[in-house]
Amino acid sequence: MNTKSDLESSVALVSAAGNDYLKFFVTNGGSTKDVPRFTASLVNQLSSNLRRIQSLGINKIAIGLLEPIGCLPMVTETETPSYEKCNDNFNLFAMNHNYLLLQAVEELNKEMGKSVFVTLDLYTSFLSIIALMQKNPNGMFCGSVVCDKPELSFFWENGWFAVYQMVQSNLKRKFVDP
Repeated sequence: MNTKSDLESSVALVSAAGNDYLKFFVTNGGSTKDVPRFTASLVNQLSSNLRRIQSLGINKIAIGLLEPIGCLPMVTETETPSYEKCNDNFNLFAMNHNYLLLQAVEELNKEMGKSVFVTLDLYTSFLSIIALMQKNPNGMFCGSVVCDKPELSFFWENGWFAVYQMVQSNLKRKFVDP
């Protein structure tokens, strides 16, 4: 059982992911018509969840912004057989999600009177690493099932590691060495 002291010294990481949107698209036959309503609902639920987590006594809560979902293998493999082009329309959905989430986090911090909630910019981190990896694109966007050279692929080893290196330094700067 966690003590009050345990919770007060904890850091929580909360995230919605691209799979939430991909499931929405599959459930709605690929239609994008209700994406704005879905995004608002998802961000409202995240806000409620963040309040609840904070009410438990956790005062360091990091929220991951949505990655560029138009670059996920399930999306890129429908764009081009080589998986090398992101879907700009899907990325716009992620940008809108992040905009609404940033507003919600700002409002939550105002309610708390201090910066309890911080965001981790996965969107920009992903795009930065993708840009670097495009200099050696062999296998960068290999499919979600088969990957000839996983060591070169963004969505297996290298890319994720680099994204989390970027996020880790940001998290440390906000929570450990403020």
